Amino acid sequence: MGRRQPHSLDIPGAILVTLGIGLIVYGVSEGSEVGWWSAQVLISLVLSVIGLAGFVVWEMGRTEPLLPMSIFRGRPVRAASLTGAVFYTDAGGLLFFSPL
Repeated sequence: MGRRQPHSLDIPGAILVTLGIGLIVYGVSEGSEVGWWSAQVLISLVLSVIGLAGFVVWEMGRTEPLLPMSIFRGRPVRAASLTGAVFYTDAGGLLFFSPL
């Protein structure tokens, strides 16, 4: 068996993606409570887009990225990502409308 090489931990990338996703969750969950056009919701959603865009830019410049962007060049990965997004969007809608 070969020895595993130690890899560096991408702390800035992890922070950017965690903040980006966390701010999306916060903005969406607060939107129904305080209104979609309230300042705190809009600011959190704008900051989430900035954080996730910063994550993509940061990862493209790394030699050992947290998420290699090159995996999205493959057709099977793109198809699976699109299929998963459609499925989970539909499942969320189904779970919302079924009790009604």
